[in-house]
This record gives sequence, C-alpha cells and structure tokens, in this order.
Amino acid sequence: MRQLKFLKIHSNLTAAGSKVCIVKDDGFDYLPPLRYLHWEAYTLKSLPAKFETNVLVELNLPDSSVETLWSGSQVLPLCVCR
Repeated sequence: MRQLKFLKIHSNLTAAGSKVCIVKDDGFDYLPPLRYLHWEAYTLKSLPAKFETNVLVELNLPDSSVETLWSGSQVLPLCVCR
C-alpha cells in the first residue's frame, strides 16, 4: 500500500457495529502518506505516531473517538493560490 493516496472507510450503522476493528496493541502504528483520509467511527484515541501529514489535503473523522491527532508539531505545507 505504499502508493495509496486516498483512504475512505465507512461505518455500517445498520449492522451490529463496524466491520473494521483496530487494536493498538496489534501494531497499528503506521499509515502511508495520504492526501485524503475519511474514516467513520475510528475507534482509537489518536492517529498512528508515524502518520505523515506532508501531503495531507483533507482529514475527515466523523463519529470517531479521536482526542489527539498527533503529538508534537507537524509541518504542513503552505498552499499559495495565484
């Protein structure tokens, strides 16, 4: 998934909970550098420590448990429109 740029995960509200289950102890500590991340009902309290935001355009985490996006400072590129 090194070339992955777009990730969209939907929660199935009509079923008994989400089909995506992440346990932090299982080693979920990395997401590739994404341009777009949409994840409904993300269950963890923070994004992976190794999540690179240098190409991130949109982050959408509706109905999620996120309390902290990342620790420390993130350098976000400045978009200059002409």
